[in-house]
Amino acid sequence: MARRKSSITPQFEFDPRLGSVGRYTDKATGRVVSKATVDSALESQINDARLRGNKIATRLANGKISLSEYQTSMMHQMKLINTQSAALAKGGWAQMTQGDWGAVGNLSREQYDGLNRYAEGIASGKVKLRRLDGEINGQFLRTSDQFTQGGAQMFNEMKRREAGINGFTHEMRVLDSAAQHCDCCIGEAGHWEPLGTLTKIGNCTCSKNCRCHFEFGTIQADGSIVTVREDGTQETITAKQVQEPPKVKTQAQIEQRKKDVDPLSLGQVRRDDFTPEYYKAIDNVKFIQKNGEFEPNELNNARLARKAEERLSQIAKGRGFVPGKMGAIEWEDLADQLKQSAGEKLKFSTKALREAAANRAAGRKFISNPAERRIIQIGGKDVDQKWVGGSRKEAAQKVKGINARTKEDATDFMQGQLRNFGYTSQEVNKMGYTQSRKLLSEIGNDVLLSDSKIAGIDFNRRIEVAGQLTDTQKLSSRSIAMNPRAGEGLGEWSDYQNAMVKAGKTQEIQYAPELLEEVLPDFLKKADFDF
Repeated sequence: MARRKSSITPQFEFDPRLGSVGRYTDKATGRVVSKATVDSALESQINDARLRGNKIATRLANGKISLSEYQTSMMHQMKLINTQSAALAKGGWAQMTQGDWGAVGNLSREQYDGLNRYAEGIASGKVKLRRLDGEINGQFLRTSDQFTQGGAQMFNEMKRREAGINGFTHEMRVLDSAAQHCDCCIGEAGHWEPLGTLTKIGNCTCSKNCRCHFEFGTIQADGSIVTVREDGTQETITAKQVQEPPKVKTQAQIEQRKKDVDPLSLGQVRRDDFTPEYYKAIDNVKFIQKNGEFEPNELNNARLARKAEERLSQIAKGRGFVPGKMGAIEWEDLADQLKQSAGEKLKFSTKALREAAANRAAGRKFISNPAERRIIQIGGKDVDQKWVGGSRKEAAQKVKGINARTKEDATDFMQGQLRNFGYTSQEVNKMGYTQSRKLLSEIGNDVLLSDSKIAGIDFNRRIEVAGQLTDTQKLSSRSIAMNPRAGEGLGEWSDYQNAMVKAGKTQEIQYAPELLEEVLPDFLKKADFDF
C-alpha cells in the first residue's frame, strides 16, 4: 500500500506498512514520527475540546443556556473530538471508511449515556452548579470536562479496530512509563489477551486520564505471537513468554508501583498541590521500606495515611484551595462544603428517606396531627385521611425511580472500592449490586460467606485479596456492606471530619448519622456484625 497524505497533520504522511496499524512519517526527512509527537497532537486536540466544553458548562452555570442546550452542545463537542481522534488514528480524513464512521457513532453513543445520566443529576439537584458562596462549583466543571476528554479512547479503539481488520488476533496493554496508573491498568498490563477482551482505554478507574496504549500481535500454531515493529519487520514472542504471568500482578506490587511514587519527582505537580502532611507520609513510607516493619501491617497503614492525605489534597484543590498553603479558616470553609455535600449524598440512603422524597415529589403531605385529619369513607368504613395532595400510585412510581437510580450509584461505588482493594476491572465488571455487597461483607467480617464462587470469583482469590487489606480497609468494607447507598456520602463525611481536624476544630466535629437499612439480607444477618 502506498503512503497517504494526512490533511490533519500536513507535515506528515501515513504509511500503513509500518508497525501493526501504520505509522506517520515526516515528509521532509522520511523518518518515522515518534509516538510522543502523535500523542502531543492528540492531547492538543483534546485540550481544545476541553476548553470548548468548559465554556459550555460555564454558560449553563451562569444561566445563559438551558440544560437541554448544554446537552446538545456537549454532544456536538464529544462527536467533534471523537471524529478528529479517529481520523488521526487512521492517518487522515480520506482514510476513514463507512465502517469507521459507524464505529465512531457507536462509541459516541456510549459516551452520550454518561452525559445524559449526569444531566439527570443536574435536573434533580443532585449535581450542584454553584457552591454555597455563589461561585461556580468546581466539581461540576471538572466532571463536565471529562465528557470532552474521550478522544484518547476513540484513538485507541480505532487502532484496535484497524488491528482486527489487519488480521491481528491478540492485544497487550502497555503502561506509559512517565504516568501514574490505577490498579485496573497495572493489573491488565504486560500480558497478551485475545483482541478486544481487555478493558477499553478510558474505562478503568483512572477514566479519561488513562495514558496506556495497546500493542497487537498474531497468534501462531505453536502458541507464539508475532508482532510488527515500527520499521515493518517482525518480532516473535515465544509461547513460553506469552504464557508467563504479568510482571506486575499482585496487590503488593501494584501498591509499590502506584502509591509509593512522589508525583513531584515526575514533574506532574507543584509542591503546594499537596498538604505538608502528605510529604511527611511519603517519607514515613520510605522509612518503613528501608528499615522494615516493627508492627504488623505498618507499611500498609502508612500507605493508607499517605492516600488519605492525597485524597484530601485533591479534594481541596478541586474546590479552589491551595492545599500546601491552607490555614485554619480555609480548612474550616472546606469542611463546611464537604459536610453539606455529604448530606446531599446521604439524603436517599435509607428506605424511609427515599419514600419521603418520593412523597414530596408527588405532592403528598402527611398530616401528623390527628386533630387536623378529615374522616373519609373507604370500603364503607370511616377512616382518618392521613395524606393529602398527590396520589399513592404517583408516589410509588417516584420511589421506584429513586430506588433504581440510587442502587445503580451504590453499585458503581462498591465496584470502585473493590477495585481499590485489589480486584481487577474484569472481575468487578461482572458483579451486580448484591454480589458486590457480598464481597464487601466478607472483607468486613473477615470470614468468607461460602466456598462457592461469587460473580465467578473463587474461594482462593477472595482469600488472596482479603488477606492483603488492613483493619481500616476492613472496617470501611463493613460500613459500606451495611448500607451501600450511604457508602459514598459517609466517605465524604469522613473527609469533612479530617478537614475539621486540620482546622483545629476537633471538639466541634459532628458524628456521621446512623443510616442502617431497616431490612438486611440474610448474608448480612449471618455475619458476625455488632448491631
